[in-house]
Order: sequence, then C-alpha cells, then structure tokens
Amino acid sequence: MGLCQGRLYDPPTKDEIRRNKEINSLIKKERKQIKRELSSTYKILLLGPADAGKSTVLKQFRYIYSNGIGEEERKTYRPSIIWNTVESMHQMIEALNQYPYTYEMEESENYSRFISKEIYNVLNDDQENPKVPKEFIKAIRFLWNKEPAIKKVFKKRNEYNLIDSAEYFLNDVERVLADDYIPTKDDVLLCRSMTKKIQEVDIVITRITYRIYDVGGHKSLRCQWADYFDDVTAIIFIVSLSSYDQNMVENPEMNQINDALGLFQTIIRLPQFEATSLILFLSKIDLFKNKLKNSPIENFFPDYQGGQDYTKAITYFGGKFISLNKNQDKQIYTHLTWATDTNSMKVVFGVVTETVRMGNLKSAGLY
Repeated sequence: MGLCQGRLYDPPTKDEIRRNKEINSLIKKERKQIKRELSSTYKILLLGPADAGKSTVLKQFRYIYSNGIGEEERKTYRPSIIWNTVESMHQMIEALNQYPYTYEMEESENYSRFISKEIYNVLNDDQENPKVPKEFIKAIRFLWNKEPAIKKVFKKRNEYNLIDSAEYFLNDVERVLADDYIPTKDDVLLCRSMTKKIQEVDIVITRITYRIYDVGGHKSLRCQWADYFDDVTAIIFIVSLSSYDQNMVENPEMNQINDALGLFQTIIRLPQFEATSLILFLSKIDLFKNKLKNSPIENFFPDYQGGQDYTKAITYFGGKFISLNKNQDKQIYTHLTWATDTNSMKVVFGVVTETVRMGNLKSAGLY
C-alpha cells in the first residue's frame, strides 16, 4: 500500500541524462567500429628497393597467418634454388679474374673451366625438373670446400653482389642439387628470385582481412607501383641494412642504401599517402651485424662516426630515413627485422597488424 501512495522512481538528474547519452554514444561508436572492421579489407603494400627482402616477408606472412607453403608448392622453388646455388659458384669463378688471386689446388683450374663450360647446359636442362650431373656437383663442392682462392673472393662478395643466401646453399650443395631434393621451409625463405609480377596474399587475423601486395623493387617494375596506390591502408617499406656496402646492379655508381633513401623520400611525400600508416622495416639485421666487423661503414658513409658499434650503426641509418619525414603529424613506425627468423617476425607482425588496424580507425575518426 505504501508503494502505491509514493513515486515508483525518481526522475533522472541532468548529470544522469548526460552520462546515459555518453554511454549510448560510446556503444554506437563501438558497434560502428566493429561493423567497419568486420567488413573491411586492409590493403598493405610492401615497397622498397630490389633485394630488400619483400618476398621473404610475404612468405613469412603466409607461414605465420595462413596455411604456409605446402610440399607441392615448395617443389616449385627447386629450379630457382638450383639456379641460386650453381650461379653463385659461377659468379665467384668469374669474379676471381678481378682480383690478384690464383688457384692453389691442382684440380681447381679444371673444375672451374668445367663449371663455366657446362653451367648453361645444366640450367637449361628441363627447367621445371632440372637434373644436375654428379660431376658438376663434385666440382662445386671441391671449389667451395677446398679452394682458398674461392674463399678469398667470397669475402669480397659485396663488390659483385653475390646473393645473401649463397653460403647457405653452397654449404649444403649435395642436398639441394640432388635429383630427389624437396625444398624445406628455410630453403624457400632463403631462395632468391626476381619478382617479375605483382604478388598478392590475403591473410585473416581475428576476422579482419589483410590483403598484402609485393609489387617488386627493380627499377623496371617501379613504374607499375602507381597502379596499386589507391585505397592503401598501410605501407611497409623494407630496406636491407646489409646493403650499405653494395652498389645497385642496375646502376653500379649508386649505393643501395642511397637508392633506398631516395625511394623512401618519394613515397612519404606523395599526397595520397598523407593519412596512410607508414611502417619501416630495417631488414637483414643478422647480416648487417656480421658485416660491421669487416666492412667499415665510414668507407661508404664518411660522416658516420660509430665504428663497429651495432646500436650506433642502427641509429645512424634509422635516423637517415626518419629525418626525411617533414610531416610533424605523421609517425613512422620502425622495426628491426630478420626476415628469415619466423619467431622474431611473428612478434613484429603482431605489432604491425595492430598498428595498421588502429591507424585505419583513427583516420576514420573512430579512435
């Protein structure tokens, strides 16, 4: 009875009405955010100069977030890996003529002539399923393991752009040149082949699709980049730090890092990327760290004063790229990467995908 005589509830105060409106607004915003995320495909471009490791990063995305690369697809890498191995030895034999080195082992001269004479017959034999003669494998194995002149010219590899994975494959020459060879995951990650066409991979992370494009890095392919510049959510720009002592194949007078700096500057100043998240991968840090001991940075960048100190060297090159950003409102997210190390790349990718997601929401006014 007492309840019937009084009010069932007190009317809300102004503060309560205001708080309710704020809560309802947040709920609507969160629903809009969730709806946007679930209906979105985030477009990511992998950009950077040739040989920076873009294709390796794309392979790692597949290994970490999709079904990886199965055996049948791994088999398709066999011809490229054979080419990597055989051509690396041939390149060193040819480079030997540029240096005051002579063969020290009695058999080396004949083996080197044999390889130079037969290499293109070997590489052109059934390109889908090549067979490497046992005598050819024996010649490569002997020169690599026993000839001091080859080891000496290998140490000069930055001067003639020997591929980074040459040592890896030559150390295992009998396995990778065997008739029944099936490439492993590491072999595929280390395989070097020129990106001749645009590669595209879709990965799904917590119900969000990331469409990742590798558009190549050679000068002949850069003219195609603009076709992919529309509606880009994020750019991952990849530069190989270990290339600081190497010149470009296409332009022997241009240092590879300086080429990367010019390319990076062009990209960050394009108006269509003003609101695009920009992520910088300083790649191949494992090779870079090893090079510091034998190839002084100051020989190629005279203003560098950090000696062999790894941290100072990283800071120096990272600073060169970051200083090119003249937009105070634009943040560049920098990561040190070792693209062939899946565990470290998994950590980096986790941060990157969250950066991309939050940057996209921020540009849409939802965060």
